[in-house]
Amino acid sequence: MAAEEHIRNRDFFCTIIAACSLASARVSDGALIFPRERLGNSTAITPETLFEAAHDNLPSDFSHSQSFDTLRACALLALASLQDGKIKVMRMYIGYYFTMVTTWGWHEESSWPASLCKVEKEERRRLYWSIYTLDVFTSIVWDGCVHFQEAHSRVEYPEGDQSGFSSAGNPDWIEGWNFTTDLYRILEHVLCKLRTRHSRFNLFGDCHSSLETHRLQERVNSLHCGLHHRFKEFGLATGVAEKDIYGFQAANIQATLALLRMALLSLEGDIGLDKKCSAVNEVLTAFHQVPKTFQRAIKTTIIGLPDSSKMSPLFQIPDDLLSDWDWSLNMYQSQFPYFDDQS
Repeated sequence: MAAEEHIRNRDFFCTIIAACSLASARVSDGALIFPRERLGNSTAITPETLFEAAHDNLPSDFSHSQSFDTLRACALLALASLQDGKIKVMRMYIGYYFTMVTTWGWHEESSWPASLCKVEKEERRRLYWSIYTLDVFTSIVWDGCVHFQEAHSRVEYPEGDQSGFSSAGNPDWIEGWNFTTDLYRILEHVLCKLRTRHSRFNLFGDCHSSLETHRLQERVNSLHCGLHHRFKEFGLATGVAEKDIYGFQAANIQATLALLRMALLSLEGDIGLDKKCSAVNEVLTAFHQVPKTFQRAIKTTIIGLPDSSKMSPLFQIPDDLLSDWDWSLNMYQSQFPYFDDQS
């Protein structure tokens, strides 16, 4: 921006405006960890105007575009669409993104330009795994398909902080971010098992025992125990990014662990009401430990969608289990203070 690259480079301009659209939408929806007054008149241009400007500057043919900025703009517009509750539009931009990834083989680092510096590689790694987690998440919540399985990915995790957020004695915040990615990779496999078990094309009669689920949950718990304590401590939001970024990672990890816990329990198949109540109680207890500011920051994209009635109560878990799980959504709504808080 300081070098005015956005004036000379249309693809970079598109990325900047897409980022502004997403940021403006999140401000409008209250996903802030500091008082809104600090922003001043930051929403003079509406998120919708910025979104349209970014869309109008995208290339007309994605199959011929090799610009990383175009790829990044599609990812940001997908997130902005999700923030606005436009699920079909979100899927369209995710489709554009994966069209470019597939066309140019960018799911393998060996296909990246050899001239990339460390920062440029880091940017691409962060983008790749960010959209992977988004793809898995939306596939669970809105019953979609995962475009790229983690086994097909030949992209390394981000290595370290390039922003200066980490301070002496603290781990890189990206370690917490990478752990969340690990959880989504596990979620992808759990989702595959759930859908395979209930598919009429389940040729091998795959099933999953309670013992296997228990072992997997123990493994997840063990990995979580091995995390640095900063990624388990929420604290109160301070408005200082260098401090709050750890609390945000901790909240995001807790939310993903909850999603994985519910998915694993559904994988067991025949479970009783007591076990369901116990699982929901564990999730609720964990969430009540998260400060409301961080809850708001991670929940705004999902809660309050205009078409939220189309969402599965437990993220598109198979129908025969959903019939027994409906009660838990009411329990969530009554005990999660932020479900009905749109202020």
